[in-house]
Amino acid sequence: MSVLELNGRVFDASTTGTLTLTGEGSATTNVTQGLAKSWIQGTAASSISTQDSFNFSSVTDTSTGRITPQFANNMGNSGFSAPMVSNQLHMALSSSSTSSFHLTAYNSSHSEVDSDQMCSTVHGDLA
Repeated sequence: MSVLELNGRVFDASTTGTLTLTGEGSATTNVTQGLAKSWIQGTAASSISTQDSFNFSSVTDTSTGRITPQFANNMGNSGFSAPMVSNQLHMALSSSSTSSFHLTAYNSSHSEVDSDQMCSTVHGDLA
């Protein structure tokens, strides 16, 4: 294992790609686990428009209010976290697999509607 100390911070890197950082006191944080594995920003109004993304190969417009982003590099399992934000809409993760997940946008009346603006990040383990 390689160790780097920089301004009192200790970084340990293993050969498996794990990087830990010593924080305040003696607590450590696994930096690799804490990074977003993918993110996307765009619109899903009358058609899908991705403004920018990381680790997504495509996004499918499934139906009104529903999109399915596909990962370029799959997740290790379907138990990842995908918090979403949309302008004045409620977003829900309706199902997920190692290769994609389904986002559904709802208005205040709980009707599925297309979103003018949406973004999502994914946290979990890559395959």
